[in-house]
Amino acid sequence: MTMMTKATTATRSERALIYFGGYHPAKWAVGGLIESLARAVAPFGVKVCALEPGGMLTNWWARANKDTPDLLPDYEPSVGAVVKALGFSQG
Repeated sequence: MTMMTKATTATRSERALIYFGGYHPAKWAVGGLIESLARAVAPFGVKVCALEPGGMLTNWWARANKDTPDLLPDYEPSVGAVVKALGFSQG
């Protein structure tokens, strides 16, 4: 009997982007876990499939930053530049 298990990982983790230092390692860890799991269970006839859905529009930024205060002046050159480049509003 062959079994298949599916695991979902995320899109946008193929390359590292500046200021996403926490996001990318977490997503790459999930990918590594899936690959390791696949090798570990293969002798038992279990196949593992990694599902990587494409991007989708959500309003996560608006909800996550509903009550976010203005950036401190020291962060304007770095974080502020990314916020502006991505078209997000702060404060």
